[in-house]
Amino acid sequence: MNSIKTLGKNNILENRLRTSQQSNEFRMRSNNLRNWKSVSNIFSKKKLTSLDEIKCHLQKYFINHMSIVHQHCKKNTSIDKPTFQLMLRSSGILINNTCLESLWNSCQPSLQGISYEVFLQEFVPCQSENNHNSIVSSKDNLLSSKQCRILNYIALVTHAVKTYWENLKVEFCYLDPYGRLSIAIDQAMKIMKKFCFPLNDNQQRNLALLFSTKNNGQFNYFDFMQHFSNTSSLKSINQNSFSRSTYTIQSKQCWTCLPLTINCLLKRIRSQCIHYYGNIYRMFKVIDKNRQGYLDKSDFKRILKQFNIHLDAEEFYHVLSEIDQNQDGVISYDELYDALIIDALVI
Repeated sequence: MNSIKTLGKNNILENRLRTSQQSNEFRMRSNNLRNWKSVSNIFSKKKLTSLDEIKCHLQKYFINHMSIVHQHCKKNTSIDKPTFQLMLRSSGILINNTCLESLWNSCQPSLQGISYEVFLQEFVPCQSENNHNSIVSSKDNLLSSKQCRILNYIALVTHAVKTYWENLKVEFCYLDPYGRLSIAIDQAMKIMKKFCFPLNDNQQRNLALLFSTKNNGQFNYFDFMQHFSNTSSLKSINQNSFSRSTYTIQSKQCWTCLPLTINCLLKRIRSQCIHYYGNIYRMFKVIDKNRQGYLDKSDFKRILKQFNIHLDAEEFYHVLSEIDQNQDGVISYDELYDALIIDALVI
């Protein structure tokens, strides 16, 4: 009789254990689903339920910011996990630890991390091109021909650019007082000679043409300088302090599915300003209808509205404070120019 009771208790315990295990498995699946849904809420209104969809968003960023990857991989053959996490944060991507683990493991990391080749295959799906004259290593063959040429020149002039960084900013901004983000190619070549870029005349012109995005005889110095300044953001991020690189804007935007930092928002203002007005000065004059020589809060709100940027009161305060350096409540042209150009180029 006692043995029957013991068997009965054992069966009950086994059933409870099995039920508990099934409950735990269900809870884990629910948590995983909840984690992916949390990512979908961050990225966009539509639900992102797979790694492929998340990678698609990351690809759009890394294809246009290859200098971040290249700068790290010049001295290392792989990307470790902390660096990978910083790269995601620099792109404005905010995901929880579970999703980070899934994304990391999907790249099949070794003990050293993710190899450069695997990272390119996952996040920079460019067509392979044979370029026997390229001075970069074979791992860069996964990049486009133009990207390879840009990286070749970047490697040659990095020392000169970093040595004369502040001088270059002064020269470029002196030649571009209206904020067009570009100067004439001949002017760019003179600057390269002045600051001892290790290039001959033909190479200088070729470099300038690579950054003439509209093929209009203009050298986009801002894009050129960003190839060096973007990489520094990985080192300057401090999770415990407020900065334009870390403060996240939570308000939904119709033109992006990614979360925004103040830097990302200023980039939006800069690009839309060039697209619609051609330069920063013209936008400033158009918005400053009363010819006051400054933009007040209502004027700045008009700019945000025109560029489809939606902020709540707190977010508006932080963005305005980043631009209004003397905190007098209005934005001068110099302050706007500095916020959109000077302060965006930090090495």
